[in-house]
Amino acid sequence: MIKIICAAFMFVTILTGCETDKLKDENIKLSAQLDEANRQVAKLEKNREDLVRLNEDLQNKEERLKSAASAKQQLEIDLNWYKNAIKDVMSIKNFDYEVVSQSVSREPYDKVVYIKNVPELNKDQTIYLLKAALSFFDDQANIVSFWRDRDMAMRYASGKYDPEEGPSGWSGFDYRFGSIINDEPYPRLRQYNSRDDSQLIEFGKYSSK
Repeated sequence: MIKIICAAFMFVTILTGCETDKLKDENIKLSAQLDEANRQVAKLEKNREDLVRLNEDLQNKEERLKSAASAKQQLEIDLNWYKNAIKDVMSIKNFDYEVVSQSVSREPYDKVVYIKNVPELNKDQTIYLLKAALSFFDDQANIVSFWRDRDMAMRYASGKYDPEEGPSGWSGFDYRFGSIINDEPYPRLRQYNSRDDSQLIEFGKYSSK
């Protein structure tokens, strides 16, 4: 009887050992599979990060291409504007002007110039302003102001006007259509559309570029 029990115990022990070894093998396999899965996940994550970077690079390149195309288009517009402006300036046959004052006796101490036959439209006045800028290219005055009405230019030069005439100041400033400003880091050319509306003209040496 004891022999039978011992034999049975040995059988169970052997069987248990076999099961344990089998479980160990399964655990080893599962652990290896888990490690491989983790490696694949890490690889996929790296691939995802690479794709994100590639997408960002692609977007940046697209933005640069758009910016370059826009800059090229603007350059073509500017070149056409210069070409037409120079042509229009050269087409002015009679450009008569009168220096009303070499320097007014008050700030901004500008030179006052009356220019004859300046058109009414602002776009046409731009051409006359460019012509005036070329004519006074080397003038040393801090400011040279250009006027299209002689009487208004005279009144301004003599100071015989009311600077507080209205909310926007003296109405005579509507007849000042431009000025060269030399007392800045670089010379500037300003066009006046009215007494309270103006913009800088980028042209030749009067350019910030």
